[in-house]
Amino acid sequence: MHPNAMQRNKYGSRLLTKRVDEKAINEPEQIFCSYPRANNLNDLVDVRYRDFARATNHVAHWLDLKLGKYTKTFAYIGPSDVRYFILVIASSKTGRQILLPSPRNSVAGQLSLLDGTKCTTILHDWSNNVNSLANERDLHILKVPSLEEILSSDDLSVYPYDKTFDEGKTDPYVILHTSGSTGLPKPISLLQGAAATFDAHHNLPDYRGNRVLLKYLEGKRILCTLPPFHGAGISIGLIGALFFDISTIWAPSNQPLNSSLIQKVLDSAHPHVAFLAPSMLEEIGVSEGGISRLSKLEAVCYGGGPLSPGIGNKIAKVTHLVNALGTTEVGMMPFYVHAKDSWEYFQYDPQMKGIEFREREEGVYELFLVRHPSTDPYHCAWWTFPNSEEYSTKDLYTKHPVKPDMWLNIGRADDIIVFSNGEKLNPSSMELILEEEPKIKGVLIIGQSRFEPAILIELRDDIAADFDPKIEQIKKQMIDSIWWVVEKANRNAPGHAKLSKDKIIFTVPEKPMSRAGKDTIQRQATLKLYSTEIENIYHNRDIDQTANDVKIELNEDAEKLQSAISNAVEKILGCDTINPDKEFFASGMDSLSVMRLTRQLKASAVLSGDATLIRSKIDSQMIYSNPTVNRLTYAMKAITISTSESTSKDEDRECAMKEMLNKYTKNLPQPHAAEPHFEGDGRITVLLTGSTGSLGTYILHALLSNDRVEKVFCLNRSIDGENRQKKINKDRGLIFEWGHRALFFQTNLARKKFGLDDEVYERLRQETSFVIHNQWQVNFNLSLESFEPHVEGTRHLIDFSAASAQHAPIFFTSSVGAVGEWRLKNGDILVPEESIDDFSVPGYSGYSESKYITERLLEVAGKQSGVCSAICRVGQIAGPVCFAESRMGMWNKQEWLPSIIASSKFLGAIPNSLGGSQDEISWVPVNMLANIIVDLVLNDCSASRDGWTRYYHTINPRTCKWSDLLPAIMDHFQKSASFQGTTGRNYNIEVNGHPMKVVSFGAWVKLLEESSQRPLSEVAYNPGLKLLSFYQSMTQGSASARLDTKNTSKVSKTMRTLQPVSPEWMRLWLDQWQF
Repeated sequence: MHPNAMQRNKYGSRLLTKRVDEKAINEPEQIFCSYPRANNLNDLVDVRYRDFARATNHVAHWLDLKLGKYTKTFAYIGPSDVRYFILVIASSKTGRQILLPSPRNSVAGQLSLLDGTKCTTILHDWSNNVNSLANERDLHILKVPSLEEILSSDDLSVYPYDKTFDEGKTDPYVILHTSGSTGLPKPISLLQGAAATFDAHHNLPDYRGNRVLLKYLEGKRILCTLPPFHGAGISIGLIGALFFDISTIWAPSNQPLNSSLIQKVLDSAHPHVAFLAPSMLEEIGVSEGGISRLSKLEAVCYGGGPLSPGIGNKIAKVTHLVNALGTTEVGMMPFYVHAKDSWEYFQYDPQMKGIEFREREEGVYELFLVRHPSTDPYHCAWWTFPNSEEYSTKDLYTKHPVKPDMWLNIGRADDIIVFSNGEKLNPSSMELILEEEPKIKGVLIIGQSRFEPAILIELRDDIAADFDPKIEQIKKQMIDSIWWVVEKANRNAPGHAKLSKDKIIFTVPEKPMSRAGKDTIQRQATLKLYSTEIENIYHNRDIDQTANDVKIELNEDAEKLQSAISNAVEKILGCDTINPDKEFFASGMDSLSVMRLTRQLKASAVLSGDATLIRSKIDSQMIYSNPTVNRLTYAMKAITISTSESTSKDEDRECAMKEMLNKYTKNLPQPHAAEPHFEGDGRITVLLTGSTGSLGTYILHALLSNDRVEKVFCLNRSIDGENRQKKINKDRGLIFEWGHRALFFQTNLARKKFGLDDEVYERLRQETSFVIHNQWQVNFNLSLESFEPHVEGTRHLIDFSAASAQHAPIFFTSSVGAVGEWRLKNGDILVPEESIDDFSVPGYSGYSESKYITERLLEVAGKQSGVCSAICRVGQIAGPVCFAESRMGMWNKQEWLPSIIASSKFLGAIPNSLGGSQDEISWVPVNMLANIIVDLVLNDCSASRDGWTRYYHTINPRTCKWSDLLPAIMDHFQKSASFQGTTGRNYNIEVNGHPMKVVSFGAWVKLLEESSQRPLSEVAYNPGLKLLSFYQSMTQGSASARLDTKNTSKVSKTMRTLQPVSPEWMRLWLDQWQF
């Protein structure tokens, strides 16, 4: 065998402990590490392998003498010097396990580690007091000799360690622990075999001329500031030394580690590379001469957390900046050290097995390790988790825009903040930007289960010493001085995550942020430390600070009013300028921003006339209905003008709908009369839009459950729709393994050919036999203009159908809102299952108007282009009811009915009806609706040469009353107090310590209105507040239009056998919501 091949075979099968004696015999003069003598930075003590081996043998004998044969596990807490490594090797030689707790752990954290490892013996240095632990447990406390004593010992006796790799690979060599960022730290026992996976990195081939990190660092002198009790410090200082000939330089262990000391060591020791924590690197980067010192190094490595982009870019210009990644559980990841221009990114060989990036949500991927024979030797995870087939690192990434082998780490999955409105935020990038402010030492963005985020800021020690956050004027001055960086963070943040001045908490010196050994902030421990302050800031009255900066006077002329409103909107959205004709929602406005703007308009307006009356007219619906600066200016100005109600409003609405219809019926494709439609006897291929939506998910399940459906093309906006679909379906107990029967494509229906390349579009055109168009934004607050891309998308589907080989019919899921105003002209006459040629019929919302326009568009396409379509006016969709056993799937908590239930609990009152418009309940469970739709689709797979348009109504033909369901809801809330509700029934119910009242719907809406003056943070428990304008419209409306369902029932067996909404269904939904 070739010598190089023999050497490759050895890599990955050498024992860490045995390497010490091997190095001492073969390379005794090689330097293991160096450290300054007696604080003299110019006098380095070189610890050679003969010294290191002698020290480990000496300490191994000492452990036997001091601990006896029965102590198999002990802990060591000491200063950051080479004794850590000596003790690790010595304990391994003696067959013991050494636990290395971070000295920064809380007492509770240390005790948890001791209990978890059954450790009752602690070794420590004189400088580390462990009395607080001894006061809590019966412990054996033992001081270790000084480093100088150990290294100067003349004890030459060898402590033999002769195990082969197979004999020793499952022996533990150290017990480390998790960071404790999500709770108490947990011990992790690392085996000799796990250490050997680092050694195996020798066998990894270069990729595009780049080497993995340990091969890149091989043979180099490295200034190491990583804690020797931490996995990173052990990886470089011990494993990297023994397997890759790395020689480390350590700063004085008896001095505080700061940027000034590190720069002095750089000047005196002249290392090739420096390995620093990001916080230390940032301090050096902003210090005088710091960048210049770093420029003298071959490379600067950092790890354990993100680095500020501003500092990183400066360093990358003068030296090789290397972003390192590893964890205690999985060791060093096999990433490649690459060119300077993409220093933030990790490079992985795309051909390497065992590493998978799986999309969690659009554009965000989670890194998984997966067992594969070719890469298992490089992953220590399989030694830590021997029974696992895959391991989620919980690290999140985004792709490089042009380099497919580059991945940017954006944080941890367990750091994700989920707000009360369901929106999510990864705070890492915003926190990095905030740390660019020199006054800030540390920052946490918070907001889990809240309606909006807040910031917890730790100021630099010298600034915090003279700062008192309790003095409002001083606090305001500090906020103003750092506000520039908050605005910078807001510019890149989604609308729901923008930070406001009234949600800033400053830490105090007596309660510093809790930090792990690697100097990263322990999120959960810090949040617990400041839990009282966090609760207070969310429960104080939410008065927007921007109201102090922007005055809106309605008495001003329109130009000045427009300028003031622009200023207010720009501050809330965090943008420099906003086009006065651009919709707020296209600029990032969301429900939180709407509430903030509403409050500011009410709070800061110096109003003329009857201020109370004018304020009452300013509500969130006014913003939704007037979503541009110009339209909102006009609406605000109109408030002060006392004029009779103009009839032109309805005329303008109808005119806008007609204009949009005319726009998209121009140049419709010519009919292909000679081409027959799909012959409906065989199996069909369905093109389904919006398959990952709440209804689409169940439609896909129903299609795949039907033998007549051969294949489904799923068109969605998300990049990795299939993985997302599988997760959704699996969570809901639906089909989630479909092989080749379901194919997924990322599309934009508003673009020509849906944004697909010609080859893919042609395949869809040839194979599709039926289209189900289900993709539509559900938001009743937005204006008609906001839905224009959906109407345009339908026009592109018409073009597709007309050109398709099988002339595929289009099944469109419309809405009963498209005929929402039917009763105004037609009274109690049933809405027929046919076209309605009356632009006054749709409900007063952009959603309903756009659905009506699309109905008319499809009808015109049938007449002019021969495109067949089935239009299904869908009523209220209820939660699933067929998965009661597994409780999988759920009626979305954010919708109007679940929000009524949740807010009723918050308000201590529940309505005895749902107003005139909803009192007759004709809801259809979503799983049954999906089955009805598939029934209708399969019925319409008939041969035809003419462009037919059919109409269906999917409302429950068997209705019930709200009063039929109320007892089930009250029973769900039942507690102890008895009272008499307005329904005349006695209930024994107490919610939040108060009797639950049954009130009229109007009274309930009034209570909800009054609760809007309470803190925004309470929206988490009072979600109905976000739908206040919708509930107000329900009080004003009369009974809903009644729809004819005879034809639909005739066609669909599921529809014919549908039962009315029952108390049993309501109890199931309540169990799903868990309010």
